[in-house]
Amino acid sequence: RFASSYNWARGLALTDGIETGNTITNQRSIDVNGRFNLETLYNKVPFLKNVNRRFSASYRKPADNRQNARQPRTDRGAANAQGNVQGKDSLSFKKSIKKNPEERWAYKLAQYVARLAMSVRNVSLTYKNTYAMTLPGFRPEAGDLFGQKKRGGMLAPGLGFAFGMTGDSYIEQALERGWLVCNDSVVTPATTNALEDVQLRATIEPWRDFKIDLTAMHTRNSSRSVQYMFDGMPETRSGNFTMSIVSIGSALEGSSARNGYRSPTFERFRRNLDIMQQRVEAQYLGARYPQGTSLAGETFDPANGTVSKYSPDVMIPAFLAAYTGKDAAKSTLSLFPGILSMMPNWRITYSGLGKLPFLKNTFRSVNLNHAYRSSYTIGSYNTFQSFRSYMGDLGFMDDVQTGNPVPTSRFDVSMVAINEQFSPLIGIDATLQNGLTAKLEYKTTRVLNLSLAALQLVETASRDFVVGIGYKLMNFRLFTARNAQGSKTDISHDLTLRADVSFRNQSALARDIVQGTTQATSGNRALKISCSADYQLSKLLTLRVYYDRQQNTPLVSTTAYPVVSADFGVSMKFSLTR
Repeated sequence: RFASSYNWARGLALTDGIETGNTITNQRSIDVNGRFNLETLYNKVPFLKNVNRRFSASYRKPADNRQNARQPRTDRGAANAQGNVQGKDSLSFKKSIKKNPEERWAYKLAQYVARLAMSVRNVSLTYKNTYAMTLPGFRPEAGDLFGQKKRGGMLAPGLGFAFGMTGDSYIEQALERGWLVCNDSVVTPATTNALEDVQLRATIEPWRDFKIDLTAMHTRNSSRSVQYMFDGMPETRSGNFTMSIVSIGSALEGSSARNGYRSPTFERFRRNLDIMQQRVEAQYLGARYPQGTSLAGETFDPANGTVSKYSPDVMIPAFLAAYTGKDAAKSTLSLFPGILSMMPNWRITYSGLGKLPFLKNTFRSVNLNHAYRSSYTIGSYNTFQSFRSYMGDLGFMDDVQTGNPVPTSRFDVSMVAINEQFSPLIGIDATLQNGLTAKLEYKTTRVLNLSLAALQLVETASRDFVVGIGYKLMNFRLFTARNAQGSKTDISHDLTLRADVSFRNQSALARDIVQGTTQATSGNRALKISCSADYQLSKLLTLRVYYDRQQNTPLVSTTAYPVVSADFGVSMKFSLTR
């Protein structure tokens, strides 16, 4: 799907004849949604179709139709046969039995190999790209053809602008063509906004009842403001960024008060700072200081000021390399890794345990669940005001103390984060033959906030253990309900009972990057008990009785104290949609 819009708005007409120009805006959006059903593709091949049918959940093994070499006969048929044998010198019967090809071991092996090769069942892609530009001080008037005015032998602002097929470079092009007013009457900058979002999903089924869902995402939202009316075209940029990653290597580290909250990954992060500082500095070798600085035109010399070990250019790549388990000497230096750098997260479910012979008499179903999710996020970023580019987003800015230009990237980032969840790490959902349901889950969460202003890493972790049971009494009549005519109603008055117990352990650690020390800042243990009963009074009315109790016990703070809260109540829910 492609959509675009173009707008031309007349500017002010000043009485003193000063030109203010008009304002033009455009916007475009490109949306791509694709789903590849690979199972349908596999079924185009007869052999693969038979394999999919055999390993499907509804498949039933055919009965053995092979018969014995000699079938039983009636007494009369047996007598005739005996007479025929006696009337001949010799007679032999020979019957060959053809074995079903599907029962041969080689054929079975080929089916298993083919099914494993067809593990990827479907893949889907969602891509969204939007772009918008607002350009004040535009000289040309609106024409009659698509809002275009012929100026200098070409249409202005151009069909490309009208249909949204332009980028940030259009501002410079319009300025070179003399289409923009550059005087004191125009102070509003040109602005652009861009969004690029990629979502990938895939379903993998290595065998029946075992399913893996993979997801990956990459999103960047950026804004730009350009003051084209001033020399050098000063600009500012801002935005945010999110990408799926895999940081599982450091997820289950044993960090506690007994070992001084030691973290091997945090120590590796601090060692990476020196490696990354050298790699970033190497990008500036041979560069010349830009115009407008105190050393303009001279070759870069680290003695005049070099890359800080605690700058965003160094700390963020070192942080990513350490917590994603990559080599700091080879990992990316970009603060915004590309689309190919995103990693898949997953959800795994297995529902085959309930079909085992020693369990199926007790359980209707038994499901095992595991899910992992991790993302790298830059909540917001801006540009340094004194930044001067020499190559793309690499450049220099004036040092506050010495006044000399020091190398830096364009972007000023105050905080980045890694948010990781096992939801759950392991989970079991079971339904017994008598209708009783049970749930057991162990979930963990870890949030790593890297503060580049405070030079510290705040690590917040929580561990949840959840046990729940439920039971549904079908058509449980507390009293006999009758309709307006006096006869019994046919509504199923179900009673649903539910009880959940959860235990959560939370803690927060502040790790000093410069000193390498760690201090526990907060912690809490929470025990929660929830019980409820829902009764269907009528088709539209449900009665609910509940009891919740939660106990919080602080682990670190000396000023806090244990708190217990309990809630009990009765609620009635009236639905107008049934």
